[in-house]
Amino acid sequence: MSCAPRFNYLLQALPLKIPIEYFHQFNMLCNKFIWNGKQPRLKLKRLQKPTESGGLGVPNLSLYHCAFSLRHLTHWALPPERAPPWIHLENYLRNPLPPLHLATTKLSPKFQKHPIVSFLQYVWKRAAAILGFNSHLHSQASIWLNPSLCIGKSPFIWNLWVEKGIFTLYDLYEGGALKSFEDLRALYGLPQNQFWRYLQLRHLLCHVFGSPTFPPSDVDWSTQVLSTLGKDCKASVFYAMLLKNSNNDLPTLKRTWEIDLNMQFSDIEWANILRNGKKLSRELRTRLVQFKILNRLYWTPHKMYRAKLRPSLNCWKCLNILHKLSKMVWLSLQNFLYWEIHLPSRAFFLMMQNGFKLH
Repeated sequence: MSCAPRFNYLLQALPLKIPIEYFHQFNMLCNKFIWNGKQPRLKLKRLQKPTESGGLGVPNLSLYHCAFSLRHLTHWALPPERAPPWIHLENYLRNPLPPLHLATTKLSPKFQKHPIVSFLQYVWKRAAAILGFNSHLHSQASIWLNPSLCIGKSPFIWNLWVEKGIFTLYDLYEGGALKSFEDLRALYGLPQNQFWRYLQLRHLLCHVFGSPTFPPSDVDWSTQVLSTLGKDCKASVFYAMLLKNSNNDLPTLKRTWEIDLNMQFSDIEWANILRNGKKLSRELRTRLVQFKILNRLYWTPHKMYRAKLRPSLNCWKCLNILHKLSKMVWLSLQNFLYWEIHLPSRAFFLMMQNGFKLH
């Protein structure tokens, strides 16, 4: 789709909140184009899945916008030697905390009115909801000014601990357990008079996580992607991750086929089925037929009869009554003869053994 790159050029240049109506309008245009102005028969979210996952790869501009904004956050997570040259300016504005902590801290009135900062925090929360983690309670989350970590019902910050280099929850845990005060003193040089603050913090973490041996959950992309990607990181990494977790109605399709075929598919087998759908042929019409069969877009004569679209429930080619889509594809008389010739004898026997019997 040639128009998607043009939209993406604007989206990556505008780290601002765009009204959701614009994305809805784009989705309506996609549906109108794909279904030729007719009533859509599949959810657009399924069509937006990659082709190897059973979709058509229709662009999701809303997730693209989110992915481009997440790429900006990666620059804040890079070490100084790999960070962009302008990062020190943002560090100065956000002093004493690193700018990445804007995503997990309670914003001051100045930053609440800042359109870019407030939008990046919104994007972080949306990504957390899609990927399934708490946006304020993960290993890379800030301890300070965190609305989910409150002492006296309000977020807090201890400047001495910040000066010593303690910023995130990850700094407090090691080997699946909360570090002792002696370990923190050895690592960060905390004075002995900060022991009572350590007790406060330990009590808070035990209250939030239930136990000092229960560390905050890691987030795959925050612990791996942010730490490994360089300045030329691609938004496609984030887009693929968000798209994979945004909507998954394919298990329902899998169960429908299992009931229809009277057999069970493992996750690996089902993934291969989805992946091989586009490998059947290079010819687009044949691949479209495969896609329609896989997503059960073809109506059986029996279903058309029940919808009062046909006067008879018999197949119009072989005159048999075929209730299921699988039997229409496999056992309509002409198709049956084709599979009998082209399938190996063992595969044909297994097909018949799994309940496919000619009516």
